[in-house]
Amino acid sequence: MKKFTLFITALCLYASNSHAQWVVQDAGFTGNTLGFYEISIVDENVVWAVCYDGVNGLGSSTPVLDFTRTTDGGATWIPGTMGTDNTLAFSTIFALSDTEAWVAMHKQNFTTGGGLFHTTDGGLTWEHSNPGVVFDNGSFPNFVYFKDQLNGIAGGDANGGYFEIYTTTDGGINWTRTPQANIPDPISGGQYGWFNGYSVIGDNVWFGTNLGQMYKSTDFGLTWSIYTVDPGMNTVYEIAFNDNGLHGLTNIRTSNNTVILFSTVDGGSTWTQMPSHPQWKRSRVTSVPGTSTFVSTSVIFSNRGSSYSTDNGATWIEIESVHQKAACKFLNSTTGWAGGFFNDNPQFVISGGLYKWDNSILLGIEENATARFYSVYPNPAADILNISYGVQASVDDLRFYNSVGSLVKEINNSNGQAIDISDLSSGIYIIQSKNHPAIYQKFIKL
Repeated sequence: MKKFTLFITALCLYASNSHAQWVVQDAGFTGNTLGFYEISIVDENVVWAVCYDGVNGLGSSTPVLDFTRTTDGGATWIPGTMGTDNTLAFSTIFALSDTEAWVAMHKQNFTTGGGLFHTTDGGLTWEHSNPGVVFDNGSFPNFVYFKDQLNGIAGGDANGGYFEIYTTTDGGINWTRTPQANIPDPISGGQYGWFNGYSVIGDNVWFGTNLGQMYKSTDFGLTWSIYTVDPGMNTVYEIAFNDNGLHGLTNIRTSNNTVILFSTVDGGSTWTQMPSHPQWKRSRVTSVPGTSTFVSTSVIFSNRGSSYSTDNGATWIEIESVHQKAACKFLNSTTGWAGGFFNDNPQFVISGGLYKWDNSILLGIEENATARFYSVYPNPAADILNISYGVQASVDDLRFYNSVGSLVKEINNSNGQAIDISDLSSGIYIIQSKNHPAIYQKFIKL
């Protein structure tokens, strides 16, 4: 059985209006308190999300087969259930269209069993794919992913002495298990993966294990290598990589539930532990396609909210700290969704559960592109910093963060006047627009 940490939330649901960067959406449920464990985005209109028990957490004995989907960008969400087997729980979801999706399901209480399930009618009916052939009663399925309509991969814990990896080239009609000779043996004594603890970029596939290691395939699951992430052998959870397949981040959780962030610049061959930045959110990490940006989110009440990094996790800029968020996915720099908690109790002002990124705000904007919004000069600067606004933006309230993410200065600069920075110590700073946090500039104080 896998060790796990409950997401206890009953006393932590938060009542407040959403920050402008995230627009709250109603997941469409009634009479439930549900969390969202994973989100799958097909395009700007079609999104699916799967749930877990929002009160008792991931290890709950309460059956949760709920999912929800939208075909209009989240204006309306249509809830449903994944079959009727109440012994199952979601590991992950991958959606191919508004009607077709795959889910990997594990058994409740983290016992073996489960499998892959497939729908082609929007979740009204689900078919158990090749039961007993693709995963059996000794399996613990962790993920399923399709890079197109035909080619997919699914992975699970070790079964029969080696990790279960299956691939398909015919849309899931038939699956082939990767031979034991093609994947390194697990460490004896109970090495396993984490459900949804994987990442895919092109033909590169990564999944983590509870003993600080990460498996990687460069041929979409046919052959594998293994690398050490954490020499302390703590559990590798969430994994995210940029489009180049080189820059990546992963969250490591220790036995006492401390979370550590590791970073790689070589596709996962070597990893470096990053300092614990005060703006980093410790629950989940995801990449923003088309950019070098990573987004972190947190369901931990004292660490709730979201933040982003453009330097591979070295520094983080907080987006907001209002609402708990776990699942988070982006389609591109203007389209993304995050999942918190749905609750229909009227005492909670915000009960919709899902959050859509405000697509008028560009997340992951590169620094050299912000010049059309505003620029700072001279850079480096001694005592005075000037700001020149471009025609595409009117940036008023500005926040100054030092290199470790602490807010050190906040001003209103609606008129673009010169700024006295003589009170700042020498070093690197980030200027961020309060109203548009994805717009920022770096400068050096002499």
